[in-house]
Amino acid sequence: MLIVDRHARGEIAARFVARARSDVVAEELDGQLVLLDEQTARLHVLNPTAALVWQCLDGEADVATLSAEIAEEVGADHDTVYRDVCDLVGRLAQDGLLEGYEPVDGGGATGEAGEHDSPDLQSPSSA
Repeated sequence: MLIVDRHARGEIAARFVARARSDVVAEELDGQLVLLDEQTARLHVLNPTAALVWQCLDGEADVATLSAEIAEEVGADHDTVYRDVCDLVGRLAQDGLLEGYEPVDGGGATGEAGEHDSPDLQSPSSA
């Protein structure tokens, strides 16, 4: 099991293949994705960009590939998208929402709702 520190984005390797836990319930609400972790009874709110990443965490593509595809799709800078995806995947892992991760400090043990924001990735023409 890989252990990831909440503030150590560098812990997420480019070739890491993330998979969202299958028992986390996801529902769209007012343009955001609300995740319910039934194991901890915690809610997590993802903005539309973070929701896009969550929906891609199927255990098929590694972080580098996923970042490149998202950057190309939205017309954003690859390095920026890569950093944002690594940061988000690290936070999701720390909160115990990914398979194969053990949170350093127990992750969701506080019982507080978590919000996961990722900068809105817009194409240059829509900014």
